[in-house]
Amino acid sequence: FSCVDVRLSVHRCEYDGKLSLTTVNASHFRVYARANMQKHGGRHVVTALCSNRGAPHHSCGPFSLIQIAGYALRGRNNVYFMCVEFIDGRFVGYAPVVEAGEGEDGDSEAYIGLSTSRDGVSWSAWTRVLKSERDVDLGAKKFRYRSLDQPVCGLLRRDGRTTLYVQREVAGIYSPGQDCCNKPRTRLEAVDITRWLA
Repeated sequence: FSCVDVRLSVHRCEYDGKLSLTTVNASHFRVYARANMQKHGGRHVVTALCSNRGAPHHSCGPFSLIQIAGYALRGRNNVYFMCVEFIDGRFVGYAPVVEAGEGEDGDSEAYIGLSTSRDGVSWSAWTRVLKSERDVDLGAKKFRYRSLDQPVCGLLRRDGRTTLYVQREVAGIYSPGQDCCNKPRTRLEAVDITRWLA
């Protein structure tokens, strides 16, 4: 495997985030992993196509960065991780996303994004399925580049509906008005995403 990790303190690929694997067909699957594009923040996603034919030893091609229409891979923008499934002949991906603007405290937007792809590498523009907030470093009182909320990997498909579950108020991630003693309890929220997958 190859990877993308530009953090100065790291001398090897850590694969330090969630991995997502999805079947493409009877002989191939794709793996998705975190790419650390900067020393802090700037996370993105890489993918590799792998073969099942040599099981239990799988052969994978090199990792490459995914491309998302209308999403700039720049500055402190952050796709923290991406859950991917292969549904009805296409890839469906969902992720906690932060578009952080240019400056340290510039305009920003945090949300749970949904995207689809035919090849697993080139993705449609994010559909914002749920609004979130950026987290802060409590000691420095500066914004960081994660979303307070994160999707649960694994869509529920039942009775013609597709539901995405989101963990709201993830422990250890704080908004400006929160601290370790002043934070709502984490909870799951169900989001009907059927209309975006029609």
